[in-house]
Amino acid sequence: MKKIISALLIILIFIHITPAFAATSSEIQVILNGERVQFDVPPIIINDRTMVPFRAIFEALNMEVEWFENVQTVQASREEQAIRLRIGITEMEIVTPVVSSDGRTIFTPYRTVPLDTPPQIIDNRTLVPLRAIAEATGKDVTWTAGNRTVTIQPPRYPRTLTSIVGEPVATLAQAQAWATDRNAHQRFIDIAEVYWYYGEIFGIRPDVLFAQAAKETAFGRFTGAVLPNMNNWAGIKVRHSVADETHDHETFATPEDGVRAHFNHMAAYVGVPTVGRTHPRFDLVISLNWAGTYVYTERLGGRWAPEATYGYSIVHDFLAGMIANSETPRVKVVYLSPSTQFYNRYTGVDTTEADEMIAIAKIVAEQFESHGIIVVTAEPREGISFRYYLPERAYEARSVGADIYVSLHSNAANGRATGTEIFFHPRMANSIALAQYIYDEVNAITISEGRGLRDGIERNLMEIRLPTMPVVLLEVDFHDVEETAIWITENHEQIATAVTTGILRFFNMYPIGNS
Repeated sequence: MKKIISALLIILIFIHITPAFAATSSEIQVILNGERVQFDVPPIIINDRTMVPFRAIFEALNMEVEWFENVQTVQASREEQAIRLRIGITEMEIVTPVVSSDGRTIFTPYRTVPLDTPPQIIDNRTLVPLRAIAEATGKDVTWTAGNRTVTIQPPRYPRTLTSIVGEPVATLAQAQAWATDRNAHQRFIDIAEVYWYYGEIFGIRPDVLFAQAAKETAFGRFTGAVLPNMNNWAGIKVRHSVADETHDHETFATPEDGVRAHFNHMAAYVGVPTVGRTHPRFDLVISLNWAGTYVYTERLGGRWAPEATYGYSIVHDFLAGMIANSETPRVKVVYLSPSTQFYNRYTGVDTTEADEMIAIAKIVAEQFESHGIIVVTAEPREGISFRYYLPERAYEARSVGADIYVSLHSNAANGRATGTEIFFHPRMANSIALAQYIYDEVNAITISEGRGLRDGIERNLMEIRLPTMPVVLLEVDFHDVEETAIWITENHEQIATAVTTGILRFFNMYPIGNS
């Protein structure tokens, strides 16, 4: 009898102890740099956002943590950055440490990042949004729904910085081949020679400035406020600009003058002598106390342009491709992201949005085979929230080296609207041009009046925000109107051909059917 009682006691003790040490199958795991982060309370999901105890995640990211009880604020800091979050506030402040005249380290406001879910206190534990914090520290974040795992990768950007001064790494021929490969306007390809000419005179790297010009002008297409006849390759403002309109930017007499102005303006940042006459904005910059101290491309963010990632984008979205580019254009890679909304039923016909878009994407991929273009089509993810699979798709597109990202959908508005529309990224080089090419082809064949090009960032579309290459989201008419729904189902080949032709024109390649 005693043995039976002892055995029962052991079993009861094991039952009570086990949960404290073993993770349940539904528990969320956080993997940082290959190792699991340990939390005193498990992560939870609130409003589709993974929330974790603040101290454990910040310390895992090698940041010093402070809690200010009187203002309900968490602050985590390291050498070059500090992050502040306040309980209940849907903004995260990222600030930069500055040493004051008396030797104290103080933090000055830098930028704010909106949060879908604010920090909050639950059961005496302060929980913070994991993705926002990890991405603010330069990490890549992916969610795997199958095993409920958040994976945080090493920093996206290397710790070494890119000097603006010195010899170019890319050759002129590489730069021109890269520009051609990126479907640059001919004016941009032609001006490269002038950049390499002035680079030798100034001692400033022409490949860095040419990459910056690609970012500022969308490869010479001038899709923003600056117009082509302004010859302003670098988005240089007038001395007393008040906004970001056309009249807030300088105009230069010739394209060559615009290049020289670009080098002169950068000379104020890096501290080298100018050449020829300078412009009014240069005079303003050279008078500032930090003039001559910004010698690294990554540090241009917050100075040349307000975005903190501006300089990093020049290096990683433009310069890296130029340096890696051979003089022979590489094979194009298209990433197709057809809808996985199997729950969106078509009106008047037994099918779904996902079924139709997957079928069209398959035809597009087949059509590209004869053009030597690689197509990677995202796998269907039925039953999984887009908040989880869209980050995976953006990561996959980047991993395969996609040149463009094209999302295929059909639309719905409770039967009250018709027409094709396409969303683009307003601040991404060539996204607008890609959208225009595809829209022109698709809108020409649809039976409804088109709705035009639309700003995907203004609409806060996740699938426009996440990809790092030119991206568009096409809505092929409305599937909740019977006439247009039936038209979509009966015209897969025609729709696919229109999409393919638009992309080929974007790539400066012959469209289908042309000799």
